[in-house]
Amino acid sequence: LDNAREGLNMVPDHFRQLDNQAVNKDYKGSRYDKGHLASVYLADSQCCADATFTLTNTAPQNPSFNRGQWRILEEKIAEELTKRCLSK
Repeated sequence: LDNAREGLNMVPDHFRQLDNQAVNKDYKGSRYDKGHLASVYLADSQCCADATFTLTNTAPQNPSFNRGQWRILEEKIAEELTKRCLSK
């Protein structure tokens, strides 16, 4: 499993069993991005923000989708949340 104490680098925790968890080497050479499931802008604390940069919050994504349509959708959602929630 990744180790959130290591910061935003998604470093594996070598003290945990890795039978059912993706690790960084699963992505190396795969041509997939580590696509975030929950974006950092959804976090309401630093601890939650750090947790968005863990391997348990990723899914393999095609780079053109992750950096294109998905990024645009995330930006539009963030804009709407800011407009509708933070302005009140």
